[in-house]
Amino acid sequence: MAPTVPYDSHPIMRLVIRITREHFDELAGRDRLAIFNAIFREQLRAAGFVDGGIPSYDTLDSQWRDRSRTERTIAKWEPLLKRPESMTAEELWAYIWLYDVVRLVAEGLGIRGPSTKLLEWQGPDFVLQFNVDNDVWREMMEIREESEQVLTDRSDGTRFIGLTIDLPDEWAGVAGHFTVARPLQ
Repeated sequence: MAPTVPYDSHPIMRLVIRITREHFDELAGRDRLAIFNAIFREQLRAAGFVDGGIPSYDTLDSQWRDRSRTERTIAKWEPLLKRPESMTAEELWAYIWLYDVVRLVAEGLGIRGPSTKLLEWQGPDFVLQFNVDNDVWREMMEIREESEQVLTDRSDGTRFIGLTIDLPDEWAGVAGHFTVARPLQ
């Protein structure tokens, strides 16, 4: 029996599909697939995909097309389809970091960047490129202050800085978080 993509146990897989469709709308299907496979390689291996990737971008495209077809798929997608402007602080914090993970992975793969910018980096800080309620912004900054960055030395001598991003309940899945890791310059 062929392996199945574990969307239900890893809801952020659907969120990555959304981000690549809405903010990277010039990407070809093979590019969306390369980004998805790079981000979720370990989860896909655990699901039975021997090489750590799904073979066809149609698997992702059908998931996106089906998001509003039946009550069952609507229920699975609905928590993931909020506009950033109407997200809670916790959702927005996770969303912008996941967006940045997609951007960094695309950049690392030599794939075109986003067609819409959610944030602009200014040194270690970011500026959102859309309006949010002041209370949401303040709460998001509190979450940021509580997020612990961790330096990791790898066996090849490189150093990475990592940040664990907790996910809102409806996005959490089995892991409950994802980790952003960037090489130190």
